[in-house]
Amino acid sequence: MLSAVPAAAQGVPGPLACYLDARTTGITQTYAEQICRGATDAAPAACLGVARTLGMFTDAQAIQLCQTAKSTQPAACASRLRGSLVTADIVSYCGGQPYAVQLPAGGSEPACVEQGRTTGLADSQVLALCQGATSTEPVACVQQGHQLARLADADLVDLCRTVELVPLQVPPGVAYR
Repeated sequence: MLSAVPAAAQGVPGPLACYLDARTTGITQTYAEQICRGATDAAPAACLGVARTLGMFTDAQAIQLCQTAKSTQPAACASRLRGSLVTADIVSYCGGQPYAVQLPAGGSEPACVEQGRTTGLADSQVLALCQGATSTEPVACVQQGHQLARLADADLVDLCRTVELVPLQVPPGVAYR
């Protein structure tokens, strides 16, 4: 059940707010999950919405352009450079380099596991959800996700878990496409 009010305005945790808003752009569930892993708010989805209206990007390019966006600025940059550079170069310039998703290093918050065990998730899913978490926010994300999104538990865990986006090392002069 997708709401007409942006999810971020409803106090929804960042990755879930991003996912719900991204799905309103017409992007697939898989791509919405991909762009929203590690999101702190719905900004990547807002950027994606603008990027998709430009009609110049594949879904993979739009995700690369907006994955770490804090506003719609990467899409505005792409719009301004449209027609002057090849699309892959615009994505690389305006959105930065591609990112890999990894679990954060360091300890985890025990309260996350304690609260996570009340969600109906299997213990293995709770542990995956809470690994690296410094708060109980991943649990809140899953709980709200059960109410707001039609996602399988495994997909909610992937979306809501604490992750870091780490830039991939692309050799100089090689365009990521």
